[in-house]
Amino acid sequence: MWISVDVRTRIKGAIVDAETLNATTITLGINGVPYTFDVQKAKIMFAHLEAYALKVNNNTLSHLQSIKQLETLDDVLSYDYTQGYPTKLTFDINGNLM
Repeated sequence: MWISVDVRTRIKGAIVDAETLNATTITLGINGVPYTFDVQKAKIMFAHLEAYALKVNNNTLSHLQSIKQLETLDDVLSYDYTQGYPTKLTFDINGNLM
């Protein structure tokens, strides 16, 4: 699933708040589904997610710059916009990166 930057920001704040209150677990509603995680595991999981989102965004920006340089229809048709993206993240049900 993709989690928007706004939702990721709210989740990050909730994790910080739970950590500040010395909570051991946190339940996060993500895309309408509640998930319960160990607070430290949630913190690490969302750090991975933020790093991934940044890599994806940077790669997209790189493609946009490259596309602006294309001059012919053949260049456009042969351009591979799928190159350079990181492997999608996969977490198990406990929030472990797989």
